Amino acid sequence: LNIDTRITLAVLDSKRTQHSLFEVYGTIHRRGGHLDVLQVGTWKEREGVFWNCSSEHYSMRSNFKGITLWTSVTTIGIPKNQPLLEYLLSLEPPRNYVANRLGYRAILLLSAHLNFSVKFIKTSEWGLDIIGTNSTKGVIGQLQQDMVDFSTTPLALATERLGSFDQTIEIVTRRIMTLFRHPKLSGTRNIFLQPFHNWLWFGILAILLVSACVLLLAFYNERHRGLLENCHFILVIIGFFCQQGYSGSPSIYSSRIIMITMLLFCITVYQFYSCFIIGALLVLPPKNIHTLEQLLASNLKMSIEEVAYNRDYFNRTKRPIILQLYERKILPNEYGFVNVSLGTALVKQGGHAFHCDTSYVNTWIMETFTDYEICELQEIELYPIRPLHMVLPKGSPLKEPFRVSIRLMMDTGLLQYYRRRFFLKRPPCSTDSFSTVQVGFGDVASLYLLLTFGLAMSFIVLAVEVIEFRVRMYLIDKKLHKFGWID
Repeated sequence: LNIDTRITLAVLDSKRTQHSLFEVYGTIHRRGGHLDVLQVGTWKEREGVFWNCSSEHYSMRSNFKGITLWTSVTTIGIPKNQPLLEYLLSLEPPRNYVANRLGYRAILLLSAHLNFSVKFIKTSEWGLDIIGTNSTKGVIGQLQQDMVDFSTTPLALATERLGSFDQTIEIVTRRIMTLFRHPKLSGTRNIFLQPFHNWLWFGILAILLVSACVLLLAFYNERHRGLLENCHFILVIIGFFCQQGYSGSPSIYSSRIIMITMLLFCITVYQFYSCFIIGALLVLPPKNIHTLEQLLASNLKMSIEEVAYNRDYFNRTKRPIILQLYERKILPNEYGFVNVSLGTALVKQGGHAFHCDTSYVNTWIMETFTDYEICELQEIELYPIRPLHMVLPKGSPLKEPFRVSIRLMMDTGLLQYYRRRFFLKRPPCSTDSFSTVQVGFGDVASLYLLLTFGLAMSFIVLAVEVIEFRVRMYLIDKKLHKFGWID
């Protein structure tokens, strides 16, 4: 008989006046459990049943009397040179997979409450790829083949796993998110073109060209010089747009009107433009990457934490947006699947998203990120948040006592204490971090490219001018030597 047995035995007493009622139950038969008989009441023909049950009877039934139960636990995240129990008992901030440590703390509380001991069966993986098979590999394989009594490693529920094990009660909610430092620009558009729409830029360029032509004609009529001799006034218009002064003194009213109009137009455009640039470079921009579609359209690279459940999800999912992310951002990336330390370093570097379990990634963030970098962090949900349950083989007699005992531990706050120790929250954003903001080279790299392009073009034009001058002087010298004079 097992702990979930419900047998009531009626025994007629020696005087044959009443029946004594006994409840017969066991603990776990296959682990050498004990058979217990507990009197719960009496029955008389005239008076009926009289129950003498109390809460003490329930505690007596919940006593496993020191039997040894078998449990499976993964060695994922355990350092190679560290003993299993030493790792499971550690309360240090988590740096990798930590659910087995929380599960072990729950098992310690259960064993003290129900009075049983534990024998560990170590496995190197979860066994997500053998669901529905006869394999004994991994935690799920041990549960499917009923080789253990429960799992110390809590597991999340999924449709394909429902036939492999029974769950008790959720002990923690695991947040597996795509984490990244939000870029100042979410797309590929250059920051110095961001203030205005493309059509507005074309409109500004058209106004500058029309103004240059009008000013050119005005000076042509005023000074009666050739159009090519007045072409330098195109630079005057460009100077107005770049907030540069003009030392000349136009005498006709048409030239003055066009200059004043252009100055007013350029200073107004400059005010709008400079305000946007200052805000974009020195103030934390609005976080406008909130969906997977926006993440896919951004210029962020992406990596996935190298754990089995992530690969299992990408192998099973049919969602088009997830498949597009995998094909366009993960497969071409040399850092497609990485460990948590490298993934966190890539996020800190910027321009990189990392899909990971945030519970232990937050430890790396608190130790390596600055306050400003923490404020830039953004999360996107790749797949739904999954609660973790203490799980047992299908039809296990331990399901009800485990469920009741875990609920009791949650009501008293014991599990919440360990949950806060192992599943850390992301550190809050400190507004004081914005007091000194530095502009990075990547923010203004396009200006250096423009300067480099201008220098290269000037050298090319200078070389052409030097060659043209030397050729022209050579022809003049040749003509001088031939005729002795030049007309």
